[in-house]
Amino acid sequence: MATCEQSTSKSDFIKLMETFPCLFNIGTMKKPSHTRMKLLIRNLEFDIKSEEESYEGERLKVLNVLSWLYFQVGDMEQAKCKNGEAQNLSTDDLVTLGNRAFLEWYSGSNLSTFLDHLENLKLEKDFPDRKMAAKAYQANLLFRLSGIFNLSASIKMYDDLVRQQPDNFECKYYLCFAHRRAMTMSHRGLDERKLEEMFKDVADNATETYWKTAAMSELALLLAKKHAPVREVEQLVHKAKILGKDNPTVLFKCGMALKIQGDEEGLALLERSVSLRNNTLNCHQLAQVYTNYKMTRNLDRNECDRKAIKNFKASYEYSLKENIKALLDLGFLYLRRKRFEESLEIYRSLSNNWSVINKIHFVLTKISESLYLLLQRTGRERNDVFIAFITGLELFKRNASASDRLQLFDMFVNPNTRLSRQSSFKTLFGLIKDSVNENYVTQKLMENYRTEELVEETELFLTEGKPGEALLMLDFTHRQC
Repeated sequence: MATCEQSTSKSDFIKLMETFPCLFNIGTMKKPSHTRMKLLIRNLEFDIKSEEESYEGERLKVLNVLSWLYFQVGDMEQAKCKNGEAQNLSTDDLVTLGNRAFLEWYSGSNLSTFLDHLENLKLEKDFPDRKMAAKAYQANLLFRLSGIFNLSASIKMYDDLVRQQPDNFECKYYLCFAHRRAMTMSHRGLDERKLEEMFKDVADNATETYWKTAAMSELALLLAKKHAPVREVEQLVHKAKILGKDNPTVLFKCGMALKIQGDEEGLALLERSVSLRNNTLNCHQLAQVYTNYKMTRNLDRNECDRKAIKNFKASYEYSLKENIKALLDLGFLYLRRKRFEESLEIYRSLSNNWSVINKIHFVLTKISESLYLLLQRTGRERNDVFIAFITGLELFKRNASASDRLQLFDMFVNPNTRLSRQSSFKTLFGLIKDSVNENYVTQKLMENYRTEELVEETELFLTEGKPGEALLMLDFTHRQC
C-alpha cells in the first residue's frame, strides 16, 4: 500500500482514493459563491438541531456535507469537528472515512495505516453496496449545491444509481427532486406528467416514512400548481401532514399546496413549518401569505401586515442579505399600504448596495422610487401609478436580455408584486414577445389569472405566431371577466 506523504499532490491523492468515493474526490463541479456556501452552512446547522426525529441517514449525510462546506470556506477546525460527529454516528461509512482521509492528508498527516484500513474494507462482502451509497452521497452534494451544471451532474449520477438499485427510494426521491428543481430553473426538462408519476412511485411504495411523506408533499404541490382537483390535493396533504407532522419541509410543501388553492389551512401549516425551521424561503413564503387577502380574510389586517413585515425582514436576514426579492416585496407592501417613506427607504438602500444588486433589481428599484415621487408630488391615483410602472418597464425592456425579460415577467404576474390587473396584458406581452417560451407564458397566465377561456384562445394565437391577435384576445377576454 502506498503511503500518502504531505508532499503528495491533490491529483495523486484523488487517484489513491479513486475506489473510495467521498465528497472531496467528486469529478467536476461548479462551486457556489462563498456567501452561498455560508448560507448553506447556516441552514444545515439549523436542520440538524431542529429535526430531532429526522432520518438518521439524512443526518449523517448532512454532517458530511457540512464538513465539506466548512473546508471550502476555510474553517478546518469545524470541518474536522463535523467529520468527527459523522464518525460518531457511523464508524464504517465510506464517505465519512474518505472525508477524514482527505482532511488528515491536507493537514500533513501520514495516512499509511488509515489507508491500509480502507483497503481492507474492499475485502468485505457488502463493499459494493457501501460504494453505491457513497456515490449517492456525492450526487446529494451536487444536488444541494444547485445550479444547472451541478443539478445535471446529480441527475446523471442518481439515474445510474436507480437503474442499478430500483428499490432505492431515497435515490428515487432525490432524482425526482433534482429534476423538479432543474425544471424550475430552466423551464425545460422532464414532462410534468412523468415527474408526477415518479413522485407517486416513491409516495406509494417507499417503506421509510421520511421519503414517503417527502414525496407526498412534493406531489401535492405539483398537482396544486397545475390546478388538479382540490380533493386530490387535500387527500395527499392530509396523509403527509400526519405522517410528517414534525418535518418542516413536508409541512412547508403542504402549506404551499393549500396556499395555491386558497385554503386557509395553508397559513397554519406554513406557520408550523417556520416554527420548526426558520430559513429564508419559509419566512418569505409565510410573509407573502400574510399579504394574501383571500387566505387572511378572517384575520386582523394590521396584525397580518405586522407579521408579513416581520417575516420579509427575517427572510432577508436569514439569506445573509442575499434575498433581494424579500426586500422588494416588503417595499411593495409598504407602497400598497401608503407607507411611502418606509418604501422609499428600502428602495434607496437597495440602489446603494451594488454588491448584491443585479440589473433587474436595480431597475425595479429606480422604478419604485419614481412611483413614490409620483404619488407624493402629484397625488395621482393607483391606475396612474400603474401606468408609470408600465412606462418604466417599457424603457428597460428595449435593452433587456431574454433572461431579464423572463425575470420581469415572473415578478410581474406574481400577485404579491402586481399593482393592478388593469392594462396588464399589454405589458406582459411587451415583456415576453420573442424572448420567452410561449407554453411557459400561458402556464403562468393560467396560474395567476385563472381564466381558462383566455388561456386557450391566447395559446392558439401564440402557437400560430400571431402575437397581435393574441393581444386583442387578451384585451377582449379581460373586459368580459
